[in-house]
This record gives sequence, C-alpha cells and structure tokens, in this order.
Amino acid sequence: MILLFTMIELSALGIALIVYARHALDYESIAIDGSSITVEKSIGGKTERHEFNTRWMQLKQEEDGKRLIRIEQSDKELPIGIFVPLDARAQFFNDLRQQIRHEA
Repeated sequence: MILLFTMIELSALGIALIVYARHALDYESIAIDGSSITVEKSIGGKTERHEFNTRWMQLKQEEDGKRLIRIEQSDKELPIGIFVPLDARAQFFNDLRQQIRHEA
C-alpha cells in the first residue's frame, strides 16, 4: 500500500517538473529599429515573431486588473508585457511609447 502512494507522489512530482521545465525558458523580446518594432515570444517551447510598423501601429494599455499592453495594427493585435510585474507595467508602457516616438 505504501508503495502505491509513493508511486502516485513520484508521478505527480514528475508531472510538475515537466510542466515547470516547459515554461522555465519562456521569454518575450522587443526590438525597435527605426520604423519597425519586432516582438518575439517563446511560451511553452512555441516561438512566435511579429513585426509592426511604428507609423501605423497603436499602443494601448488595458484598464482591467491585468493591465496588459496591446500593439494593434489594422487587423493584427498582440498583447505584450506578460513578464513585466503588474506594478511596473505602467512605467514599461510609458517607456515603450516614448522610445517608439523617438525612433519614428
């Protein structure tokens, strides 16, 4: 009976470690080069790359509890800043907006 519970606990621990390992290397990278902004996200081993023209895009901050930042351009929309702490997102939004205006 003890062996059964030990196997269940070890299985649960193994699953938790696999889930943690999948997300341990998650990242979000934002690069601004002249009139283009490139956002690269890697979440759960899946990497996505998005490019926006700074002249045509809009930067918006949600007003809900998460206060995520969104980049919108025509029919394309991308939330960013998920790894930025909640209390630092307003400053990140202001810094990003200022940098985009400076580069454009």
